[in-house]
Amino acid sequence: MKINVRLLSLNLNERDLSIALVGLKQYANMSDIVKKHYNITIHQWNKNYDEMGKPNTIEGLPLDKLIEELEPLNTEIIGFSTYIWNFEFMMKIAQTVKSINPKIKTLFGGSQAGGMGKKLFTIGDYVDFLISGEAELSFRKFLIGHLENDYSTIENLYFLKNDKIVKNIPEDARMAKKQSYLERIDELPYPFRDKEYRQFLDDLDYKVTAQFETERGCPLSCTFCSWGTRLPIRRRRQRDVEEGLTYLLNHPNVRAVYIVDANPFIKDEKGLWLTEFLLHKNKSGKPVFFELNPEYVRNPRVIENLGKLSGDELAFGLQSTSDKTLKIIKRRFNREIYER
Repeated sequence: MKINVRLLSLNLNERDLSIALVGLKQYANMSDIVKKHYNITIHQWNKNYDEMGKPNTIEGLPLDKLIEELEPLNTEIIGFSTYIWNFEFMMKIAQTVKSINPKIKTLFGGSQAGGMGKKLFTIGDYVDFLISGEAELSFRKFLIGHLENDYSTIENLYFLKNDKIVKNIPEDARMAKKQSYLERIDELPYPFRDKEYRQFLDDLDYKVTAQFETERGCPLSCTFCSWGTRLPIRRRRQRDVEEGLTYLLNHPNVRAVYIVDANPFIKDEKGLWLTEFLLHKNKSGKPVFFELNPEYVRNPRVIENLGKLSGDELAFGLQSTSDKTLKIIKRRFNREIYER
């Protein structure tokens, strides 16, 4: 009988199936050992704002039904994808399933838990493992190591052993990120090609914003952010990006696409073909959302194209205008470019 693994996601609003968790599952199942021994299931919910604060609910969702869905007595590992907006929810789920089945292994990841490091283990005795940083490689190795109860060689992993926290991470921050750093992402499976992901979209009776990754990494190394590595930015192939965007923009249950890259236009050549594609190939006219740093949008044609993308949203990160604060958080800021 295969080992049941459940990966959990909670959204602020209606989204496609978590591309982070779909990607973890795809990459893990590329291993014959994982496919043979594990059954990985993704569970995803949206916050229900109409039911917020009602008895026996968490984020507006009935706690008992959530736990029943996870089948704690028939599950060996639960993975929690954490962000600032779902952290308390995930901790409550972990605490509850552990109280039902203390043998369950809880594995945390994502930007919120990943940035806490050892501090996460002080919250409660329901925290067993933490992956910090890019998780595809570490998660697959974790599942393989779990079969032998050996986690000693898994990159970027924190875990408890004999009541002590073991840290498989170099002290140097750059080396820590490099340890789980995938040198190439163009060969990673694409979530939009995944059967489960497509079925999720097809079965929806409402429209969602879909997430899409065209590249990974950031040249900055801000102290508050998990994106920056000062390591080379890795990009998907143009033909794969165009195929994926075409699929999502043409899907009837997708209302918009959110590009999750840190700075999608940092390379002029890529910025040109991406904006040209959206200008001329987005026949649906659906909006595309970006986050970007204006300091890295230098090409006049890219700027001109961005101005023509009607209905699209550009989010500019502005952490502070204080020189003192910017120095502390190691964030560069060119006021002239922002104002222009």
